[in-house]
Amino acid sequence: EGEAEAITGVSSANPEEQAKALSKKFGCRDVVITLGPKGAYVTDGSRSEFISAPKVEALDTIAAGDTLCANLAAKLALGADLFTATKYGVYAATLKVTRKGSAMGSPTPAEASAAPPRAARPRRSHSTAAGRGPGAAELRQAQAVPGGDAQPAVRLGPGGRPG
Repeated sequence: EGEAEAITGVSSANPEEQAKALSKKFGCRDVVITLGPKGAYVTDGSRSEFISAPKVEALDTIAAGDTLCANLAAKLALGADLFTATKYGVYAATLKVTRKGSAMGSPTPAEASAAPPRAARPRRSHSTAAGRGPGAAELRQAQAVPGGDAQPAVRLGPGGRPG
């Protein structure tokens, strides 16, 4: 949102107007504005939505935006619509901030696809094999993706490309 304000001159308190200004300035319909712990604002020119991030206790916000963008792009590459892809990116970024580290703290595609992170609660340990935060059992217990639109895991092929 800070970057959108710098580019458009529109206050970060108004992501809807920022999106309109970005669409006009760059001639695009699809706009996603990340809102940090609040989630993201997404529009395709005819439909708009605020996608809320689940409330969690953030341990490390380094690479949260990168995680959101990478996961959003991966879902788009697999054919998801902009809104589903943005939800996936928001959930992946939310899970990431519950872990320390940048790349090592980022969730795997399977973890990001399992369910959104649970509400903030004390964490016992980083007891998974790679020290990557909540294990599969914790993720299975998490709530379902709002709207029932859980997506399959992104499979990465040679060179780290979806496929």
